[in-house]
Amino acid sequence: MVGCVDCTSNTACTSCNSAQNFELGAGVCACANGYYPSGSTCLSCSVITGCLACTDASTCTSCDTINLFQPSAGVCSCIDGFYLLSGNCAPCPVGCTICDSTGSTCSACDTTNGFTLNGTTCDCNGGTYLSGGTCVACTLTGCLNCTAAAVCTTCNTAGQFTISGSTCVCQAGYYLSGTVCASCTVVPGCTACSSGPTCTACDTASNYVVSGSICACASGYYNNSGTCASCSVIPSCL
Repeated sequence: MVGCVDCTSNTACTSCNSAQNFELGAGVCACANGYYPSGSTCLSCSVITGCLACTDASTCTSCDTINLFQPSAGVCSCIDGFYLLSGNCAPCPVGCTICDSTGSTCSACDTTNGFTLNGTTCDCNGGTYLSGGTCVACTLTGCLNCTAAAVCTTCNTAGQFTISGSTCVCQAGYYLSGTVCASCTVVPGCTACSSGPTCTACDTASNYVVSGSICACASGYYNNSGTCASCSVIPSCL
């Protein structure tokens, strides 16, 4: 009997050749777990990277899941997000679920967590930025795209925002009201204003001038239903 050292009959072994990785079971000798039979000896399943149990040198039946291996067509491969490096599973770049043997070229990204493939790398989707390995939403008012919590790169121009340094501000002629840009025209004759709104510039072409926080008709003009009309329509009026 292969692997048998001592026996009571030609079918009943009592001691197996442990030096050749055999172990006794029900009167016969079989290869120990992690080994496969090869002639009169047992060879290690480790010939298949990441393999714990196998039937031969090319067929693995159990992989080392603790070290991130998984069964794959008779062999063991690294789970998604890892690649084989010197016999071990090493992590792919952040957000990458499938990468090449160098770990530098990604072919699939973790879309569930907001990553998208950009050439051979994984980037956070628009409107988010990478923070601690995850994609976090841009929360700066008026911001569409950012690289950090306080660094905006693209503003919502449709909402009348414009970039100023690393933040978004309302375009000229608008002021911030809550989280939206509202038109300064809520103040008649106003062309620029701050919160409130407090008018800081008036439509001089239409004969308005700043007066406190609003726009008033210039000297020699009067308010006629929202426009400044000349006092000259009144005889002898200055």
